[in-house]
Parts: sequence; structure tokens; C-alpha cells
Amino acid sequence: MNRLFVALLLVATLAAARARAGATTPTLVLATGDVLAQAGGGRTAVFGAAFDHTNAVQADYDLELVVWQGRRFARFPVSGGARVGETAALDDGLAAADLPSLDAASGPAPATVRLVTLATDGMRVSLPETFTAGSATAALVATVDEGIVLSNPLVFTVP
Repeated sequence: MNRLFVALLLVATLAAARARAGATTPTLVLATGDVLAQAGGGRTAVFGAAFDHTNAVQADYDLELVVWQGRRFARFPVSGGARVGETAALDDGLAAADLPSLDAASGPAPATVRLVTLATDGMRVSLPETFTAGSATAALVATVDEGIVLSNPLVFTVP
């Protein structure tokens, strides 16, 4: 009888541990990107996205939006301040292996460059003044236990 009780207790403990486990590899999708001109010359980019909002906000994983135009980029982490920089690593797009180069090439962004809002279905950011009219690209990046996860790259137009 004691063995049966211990076995049942072990099974219940393992099941509870699995139920509390953190998020698995998230699915990240950028669906839309629009840029709005602001008074004073600033630009706000609005992205429609699909991601695990609850886990991203509760810090189960680090989530950021990376926006780049040529070699210039801005990083908008969900937690922490925006960073800007320039690197040749973006010449062929963004890959997980490029993130250390972005880390090394980035510095704190001006106060006007920031994540403005984060919603369950997207985000709004203020772009750096160094972004000019033309094509730009954005991607979501999550850092999870399994490694780096990238969304699809979304090309949009900066007016």
C-alpha cells in the first residue's frame, strides 16, 4: 500500500511540475506595418503582430522588435530601453547569428525613440530620425531557453 501511495504521489508531483513549466518556443508573426507622420517630423510605426503576449509581458522570455533600414537599426525590447546603431551584419537581412553584432554596434536611443504601446495584437514604436523615406524591415525576436526565435521579416514603407 505504501508503494502505491508513493508511486501516485510521484506521478502527481511530475504532472504538477509539467503544468508549471514555462512557455515553449513561441510563434512570432508580423502581419502588418504602417508608419504615421507626427507633428514635428517624428514617425510612429504601428505593427500588427501575433505573439504570446502573456509570456512576453510576464518575462517568461525576452521579446523585442528590431526595425532596420539598410545598416541602420533600432531595437525595441518589451522590457528595457530602446537601442540604435548601424552594422553591416544587416546587409543580407536579420539572422539569429547577427544579434551579437547588433549588441556590439548599438547604444542607448534618444528619448524620442521608444516602444510606445504593446497590445495583445501588436505594438507601436517611435522610429529614429535617421530612418529616411523608403523601404524598411521589421522582425520580432524572442530569446527563450531553446535559443533565438525570429518572426518573418516584414517590409514596410517609411513615408
